[in-house]
Amino acid sequence: MKKKSSKPEICAPTKKLCLENRVGLFLYARPVVASRPRVTRWGTYYSATYKNYMALLDEAIPAHTAPFTGNVHVDVEFVCHRPKTTKRINPLGDIDNYCKAIFDAITKKGYWADDDLIVDLQASKRFVESGETPHTSIWIEPYELEAD
Repeated sequence: MKKKSSKPEICAPTKKLCLENRVGLFLYARPVVASRPRVTRWGTYYSATYKNYMALLDEAIPAHTAPFTGNVHVDVEFVCHRPKTTKRINPLGDIDNYCKAIFDAITKKGYWADDDLIVDLQASKRFVESGETPHTSIWIEPYELEAD
């Protein structure tokens, strides 16, 4: 029996779109849920799958030279691999844990100083459809608060 690899792979190059004041990222890799760290007296450890996914995101996400400085709106969709057998209609894993991995990687690449600038978030997850590959699409744009 072949051992399942814990190393995520990029299916296609990442695409970055900049439209006026919006930035779009399309990451063609299988989304991974952020794992809880294991804390021991010798240190803090993350699962191999999560560490490999973060390394992949570090390579795949291009640096951003004009970081967002104010409040932002983020729209993110996770399109996940469908297991051979499942009774579920949606992927397993909390949506906020999918977001955590992506937001940590985007913060590291300089898209914003900290992900606490996100004041409006639209997030969804689903299985791939026929002919589609697993990916994550992200749109980031300034968020203007309406005055009363």
